[in-house]
Amino acid sequence: MSLQVKNMPEARSVVKQLQLSLLSRGGASTQALNVGLHTLLSTDLRMSLKSMDSQLHWLFGEQDGLVPSSVAKALQEDYGQKNVVVNAKASHAPFISHQNDFIKQLLSIAEQLRIG
Repeated sequence: MSLQVKNMPEARSVVKQLQLSLLSRGGASTQALNVGLHTLLSTDLRMSLKSMDSQLHWLFGEQDGLVPSSVAKALQEDYGQKNVVVNAKASHAPFISHQNDFIKQLLSIAEQLRIG
């Protein structure tokens, strides 16, 4: 959980919220976790990004310890992705740590889709 709140001033509060959320759902199945990890290790869909006909929207946290913010730049430069946002202060779970910013980003995406 520490990766989710890396470099955040309100880290304790967010970790507590994450812990409560996890406890309310019960433990994860080891089998499900192993299947998920295997899928992540064995699947590479990057080349599919160039041929997708629907818009994708990417929301990153610059302080993310799991998905580096450099992925955002690669998505834009190497894969032609236009809807990439990096929240400078967020980590891996911006929908928890930076709820207001996250909601504003989602509303902006919804507005773009409504107009477009």
